[in-house]
Amino acid sequence: MYEVSLTRGYVKITFAGRVGVDEMKEWLAASRTAMSQPNPPELFMIDLRELNGLTKDTIDIIAIGQRGAKASGLKRSAVIVKSAIIKMQFERMAKTTGIFEKERYISAETNPNWEKAAEAWILHGSEPA
Repeated sequence: MYEVSLTRGYVKITFAGRVGVDEMKEWLAASRTAMSQPNPPELFMIDLRELNGLTKDTIDIIAIGQRGAKASGLKRSAVIVKSAIIKMQFERMAKTTGIFEKERYISAETNPNWEKAAEAWILHGSEPA
């Protein structure tokens, strides 16, 4: 399952459960539409707390979305994780797609104020504690 919403001046994308290839392709199509607008979004919170894992095929699709965000002017992104494996997968993708320097990874397990820390990074560029 995925959900996309505009919240407090940034786009919040939530992935939960097991997201299959067809659903990920649907997300990519919606992302491409948003990125092709005259003023594409620049700020993102990616909530992965409930994501069960990614397959090679879904990783490849997310990487396409990351490249599109970079090409459209990605400014900052905060990735919220609980799983070390998911964090590692997203860090690897970000390094490959060239957005690693614009992302911060925040553990919801070790940081009880993860949302506040993420918003401080996204909206103001303040490094998460």
